[in-house]
Amino acid sequence: MRTLTVPGDGDGGRRTLGVALLLAVAVAAAVLVVWLLWRRPPEGPKGPPQAPRALTSPPATPSPSPTSEARAMSSPRSEPRPAPASPLLQVDADVPGANVFLDRRFLGTTPVEAGGVAPGPHRLNVSAEGYEMYGETVELRPGRNEVTVRFKEVRLDERIDVVHRHGVGSCRGRLVATTAGLRYEADKAGDSFEAPLASLEPLQVDYLKKNLRVKQRGGKTWNFSSDSADTLLVFQRNVEKAREKVSS
Repeated sequence: MRTLTVPGDGDGGRRTLGVALLLAVAVAAAVLVVWLLWRRPPEGPKGPPQAPRALTSPPATPSPSPTSEARAMSSPRSEPRPAPASPLLQVDADVPGANVFLDRRFLGTTPVEAGGVAPGPHRLNVSAEGYEMYGETVELRPGRNEVTVRFKEVRLDERIDVVHRHGVGSCRGRLVATTAGLRYEADKAGDSFEAPLASLEPLQVDYLKKNLRVKQRGGKTWNFSSDSADTLLVFQRNVEKAREKVSS
């Protein structure tokens, strides 16, 4: 009896085994890839792409051009401003030789100039015999300050017939008052006298005794009487009113 044998049976088994191993490795690799993908954490949303920062450098200082340097050298330097000049007061009047006082300080007679006065308000008084006293507050500023005074004439012409009583006896005459002063014109020339108003104290009237008292400052005293006390009172008031205008 003859036995049949299949040639190459051993080689076929080896091929089958190799294919099976390759398939197993492929399956294992696939499983590993799937497992790794499943374990990877989810990625968050990506923000907008950031632009790369530009490198900053300090601004370049422009070098002065020759033209600007020439202008700077040619332009004159500003000089400091001079200090303002102090006030200069100039006073004139329509009456020459009027007395000028600034803050009660005698400056002279018109026309007059005074320098070295502080800026600001000052009291100015100008007087002339026979005219009303001029007075005002002036605001002096640096530089020239001009003031022109126009006087108002004071009118005084009072006359009254009186009896001048002496220590012993009396004499009759006329008492005359003007802006120049007080004058007594007596019947006897030796009893006459005159005195400037500025040299006399205020006149006083004793109404009941009908007496007018005239006293020189630091000097003599004269007493005059009249038939009417009212006449003496009017005379006294007019003289004092005029004197107030002249000296105020």
